[in-house]
Amino acid sequence: MPAIVANYPELVSFDETLTPYNGPALFINGDFSTKAMQKDGLLPDDVQPVIKAKFPDATIVIIEQAGHFVHTDKPVQVSQLIGSFLDAID
Repeated sequence: MPAIVANYPELVSFDETLTPYNGPALFINGDFSTKAMQKDGLLPDDVQPVIKAKFPDATIVIIEQAGHFVHTDKPVQVSQLIGSFLDAID
């Protein structure tokens, strides 16, 4: 655990040297998790530019009333989002 705490900023950040991925990508996050990370200074107020810089074709969805484990908090909504995303790229 001390190693995770000591390296947390690197664990939650993008490697600036990585080449952007130009294919389709889906980012799903719960708003409770996003707001908590923004409050702690780990995410900017607007996360879209950060993600879009490395994943230009990304679809970004923040689900209200869900936390970090958004797939367990809102399983139906997450399943529908993933299904729609996969149908669209098929």
